[in-house]
Amino acid sequence: MTDKLKVVAAIREALEHATPGPWIGAGPSFGDDLPRYINEIIADRDDEEDCITICEFPFAEHDEENEANAALITACNPEAITTVLDALDAALERVKVLEAERDRFERNRDMWKGQCERQAAALTTMRGTQDVAVKLLRECAGVLEVSAAIFESDDAEPLDALIESVTQFIAASMAGKGTTE
Repeated sequence: MTDKLKVVAAIREALEHATPGPWIGAGPSFGDDLPRYINEIIADRDDEEDCITICEFPFAEHDEENEANAALITACNPEAITTVLDALDAALERVKVLEAERDRFERNRDMWKGQCERQAAALTTMRGTQDVAVKLLRECAGVLEVSAAIFESDDAEPLDALIESVTQFIAASMAGKGTTE
């Protein structure tokens, strides 16, 4: 557990033992509707007799710093702190979900990257195969021209040379060396 989460756990523990809220600032009103200054924090209840003093500020005169402290304590009542902690828990859960989504996206990205690399390699191989096929077709065209010339003559020697040339060409092509001259 991180130090920050330990602080949150300590606050939750303290909330279990704190006087339930809401808490309000109270003080002398001198006949006004609202107190002129706050000198105590009380747990607000429907019946004034059930009100519990949370803390008192022993000062006789209005002191802005003490009043600001009292306002802060009032605002940080158990209900407010519980709301903040619940929002923190929800945010932390959302972070976990987003981190899991990010991890899934990274795995998918890596998978698609590998797929693209394999397809690029396959295309490169196909291009090489295409180049060999074009060379073969050109050689075949040449062979056809020579064949036509041979069959038009009665001499068998060019036919033997043609067969040898085709045999060498096929052997070289099968070995991946391309065409023969």
